[in-house]
Amino acid sequence: MLNEKELLNFLELLAHKIKNPLHSLGLNLEAMKIQAAKIKSDALLKHVKITQAEQARLNKIVQAAIDYLEPADKQPSRLPVDHLFAELRQLSMPFATENQVDLSFSIEESCRPLKTCRDKLRKALAYLIQNAIEAVSKMVL
Repeated sequence: MLNEKELLNFLELLAHKIKNPLHSLGLNLEAMKIQAAKIKSDALLKHVKITQAEQARLNKIVQAAIDYLEPADKQPSRLPVDHLFAELRQLSMPFATENQVDLSFSIEESCRPLKTCRDKLRKALAYLIQNAIEAVSKMVL
């Protein structure tokens, strides 16, 4: 049985995993809309616009779930960038190793602390790193 924190983490990961294909779907629908306009197919354009509206509705549902899962806005605080990336490296390394991706971070010594909401920035960067690992692992070299 999952505790509340594990359930929230699972739901957050699920929402993130759903947003990626929804974004891809949106890009492909936009390309279809352009092609439908080029061939002057009103029927196809109508279906693309309906599908775009449904895709936008799904995006709103997922975003509402993400917003619900977010803790109440915290006040920004000073965050040492090197500490943040050390934590991100530790969290990301098992996933990178599993996907046979060499992961390294480099931070300039002159980098000053950021004034930001730590959890939100950490989460955004963790997703970015995860997406990069997934993309690199799928590349054929």
